Amino acid sequence: MVEKEYLIATTPAAKGLDLPTRFLWTEPIFTPLSVGLSDLKQEVFGQQQIPHRCVGFVRNVVPQADASYRYPTPWAHVPVYLMTEPLEPIVAGHWLSVEKAREELSERHWWRIVEHHLSTPS
Repeated sequence: MVEKEYLIATTPAAKGLDLPTRFLWTEPIFTPLSVGLSDLKQEVFGQQQIPHRCVGFVRNVVPQADASYRYPTPWAHVPVYLMTEPLEPIVAGHWLSVEKAREELSERHWWRIVEHHLSTPS
């Protein structure tokens, strides 16, 4: 059995490694999900026509946000997508096994969703 791995992008964020992300809402502009997802796939993989599926949602609850918080408040529901075909990304990043990712990313708010997917037999 081949061990599953997933891409973690190198980001300048203070929190370190993160999933590739696209913000859809910056007032007053709202980008439709389909457009944002296509743009993200183009940015990460260099193409837009990639099969994908949603593997879960992160729910952020922030009653009082500071100026740096870019999601809607008090609730934001953020989908986590899986590309269903193996592709080589065009962005800087790291491919991590479940064990290595657990060591480095278990504090991230989206980790349980990714861990569940990677730990489930396909």
